[in-house]
Amino acid sequence: MLGVLGLRGGAPPGGGAPPGGLPSAAVAQALLNRSSWWESPRLAGLVSLPPALLAVAICCYQLAYPQVLHGVLTYDDGVYLGSAIYLIHGIVPYHDYVFVAPPGITLLMTPFALLTHVTTTNESLALARVFTAVVTGANAFLAGLVVRHRGFAASLAAATALAIFPSAYFADNTVLLEPYLVFFCLLGIVLLFQNGDLATPRRAWLAGLAFGFGGAIKPWAVIPFVIALAFCVPVWRRAVVPLVGGAVIGFGVPCLPFFLLAPVAFLRDTIWAQLLRTTSGVTFTLGDRFLNLTGLKLPLGFNVSGQAAVELGVAAAAVFGLVFLAALAAGRSSRLDWFAFATMVATTLSLMLPASFYNHYTYFAAPFVAIVFGLQVRYLLEALTWVAQRIAGGTYTSVDFAARTGLTFIMAALIVAGTFDGVRREVRYTRVWFSAVAESPGPGIAARVPAGTCVVTDMSALVISGNRLSAGVPGCPTVLDSFGTWLAADPRHPPLSSGPPDPALVNEWRNWLAQADYVVLGSPGTFRIPWTSALETWFNQTFVSISNPGGAAIYRRTDLASVTVAPAG
Repeated sequence: MLGVLGLRGGAPPGGGAPPGGLPSAAVAQALLNRSSWWESPRLAGLVSLPPALLAVAICCYQLAYPQVLHGVLTYDDGVYLGSAIYLIHGIVPYHDYVFVAPPGITLLMTPFALLTHVTTTNESLALARVFTAVVTGANAFLAGLVVRHRGFAASLAAATALAIFPSAYFADNTVLLEPYLVFFCLLGIVLLFQNGDLATPRRAWLAGLAFGFGGAIKPWAVIPFVIALAFCVPVWRRAVVPLVGGAVIGFGVPCLPFFLLAPVAFLRDTIWAQLLRTTSGVTFTLGDRFLNLTGLKLPLGFNVSGQAAVELGVAAAAVFGLVFLAALAAGRSSRLDWFAFATMVATTLSLMLPASFYNHYTYFAAPFVAIVFGLQVRYLLEALTWVAQRIAGGTYTSVDFAARTGLTFIMAALIVAGTFDGVRREVRYTRVWFSAVAESPGPGIAARVPAGTCVVTDMSALVISGNRLSAGVPGCPTVLDSFGTWLAADPRHPPLSSGPPDPALVNEWRNWLAQADYVVLGSPGTFRIPWTSALETWFNQTFVSISNPGGAAIYRRTDLASVTVAPAG
């Protein structure tokens, strides 16, 4: 075996040989360094590319499913793209209407909004969904880059874990905040750390820019940023100052213009409405959250609930954390390793605490779980290498090389096999998931609602799918986010909560509906409008139901003539 490794018996050139004819440690180490090309950070970074492409392929498979690319999948994507469409028509969030997210996603969606000048809003949303798929692949690639200093297996494990994270299908197939938030957080980590330690001040400044813009997408970016800041404290001037300076610019430049136009509304919508909100009626137990965060719940077939789910989730988290802590305590850990563990714990706990929880939130913690998983794979390889050395009866570098080589490729093979099984399960579950949620009301809306009329809706994705978003229609009210509007008006009693709705909000909806020619609702009696008996009676007297395409409900004012138009596009 030593001959195959290039470590022959006899005295090596320029040095003596220890007993048994094995080479000196220095010569053997030099040969090992030249031979272990797969341990280089450059190759480890490149090996993250196949999982990234796999992540994009999974998303494209989802988008190719019937009624997904051009259908209505969720509520939020219509709000985010709609805010960008309104912006290019001079209708500004916070100033002209309620928008409970920071403006980062609006700015990112602006190029797709501009495309509505040459195509339909539905096509623009489809392109934005494809772009989100690309961002999802970039996230897997960046996760591998974070741990590239730990070698081939660590990068492959981290990138693959994020690429096939079982709960990712809740977040990666349409325009939601989490994939973009994760992208800028991971970009900040890649820039901030180099070979496991802090990088140069210039890179720290760029990392601050990335974290800052991540916060302009969703304030949750403050969690990894604050933890990164804590690890920079020992080198204050070299890391803290540029990191904070970059973050101030990255957050301030996109947010300041909107804040100056409407400071009170900006703070109310983006901060107070979120901090004061209570549950919206979508309840998840701690056990459900644990299973979603670990990716064990739906695609992998675990449907336990209640106390059993809590016990299973806590046990899995405890074993995962204790093993990693033991590896950290054993030595050879870097500043990045401790940062990754701290961020994984913090992001996971942050999703345990809020009253409101949605499945796509899990994607925020997924990259940090994936990074720690990649580091654990590396620690496992080192532990197995140590065992092989003990079995071989020595600590020669040649034994280390042989063990590490074999174990690395065995581990890579196991990761690939696990990937095939994970993808198989996700594909199977995708069919079930999208069969239940994907609808295509767009053509029906376009056929019954004339272009250029004033349309009020409780779900912007519906009118975007039918190319009937009333951006720039004279005299038409701007109601983009009905849920967020309710949240900003009465954060302690959001939709689906018990108790009477806020009278001022009811009156606002009465005025908005009175200005509409057509009303498109997610369903009759939708929960996003604060219906009272008086408002419902007035609505039924003023509007008549004309169609129910794809689950949507279309109403026309009773004093308007019936009009049928050709579908858009």
